[in-house]
Amino acid sequence: CAYNDDLSLSGYQSLLARLAERGADRSFFAEFSASGSHLESIRQVVSDPQVGVEPLNAEFRKANYSPTDTALYSAIRQVSSHYFPGTPVAPRLTSGYTENQRYRPLGINAYGFSPYTATAQEGSTEHGNDERIRVEEVRRGYRVLYDVVTLVAK
Repeated sequence: CAYNDDLSLSGYQSLLARLAERGADRSFFAEFSASGSHLESIRQVVSDPQVGVEPLNAEFRKANYSPTDTALYSAIRQVSSHYFPGTPVAPRLTSGYTENQRYRPLGINAYGFSPYTATAQEGSTEHGNDERIRVEEVRRGYRVLYDVVTLVAK
């Protein structure tokens, strides 16, 4: 997890604290990840033969990606260099889920581009009940997105 803060409800520190309250520690994950599959790990955690654990959709989705030699990616790079000089624009792997994997098979290039910056403290609130973003980031963020879209539309 990228963001962790003892005061936030996000990140692995919060999860480990909750496990410790229940008498478990980090080895909890090692025991269940040793099964070799997330589905089997869930079955081990449930540990009840009366409870069936099956995926809602048996279709396996292969990982996919959007190319970086597109007009949209070029616009993201160009606009980012204006607003965030010296900051590299590069693909990254996230631990969360986005709908981008569903758009790509339809021929839609999709990127997890975010026009905001965050301090470590702000980042630690992501998806928590105390999530925060600075007002100046909101003001700049929409301008960044607008510039990307207008550059691609030219």
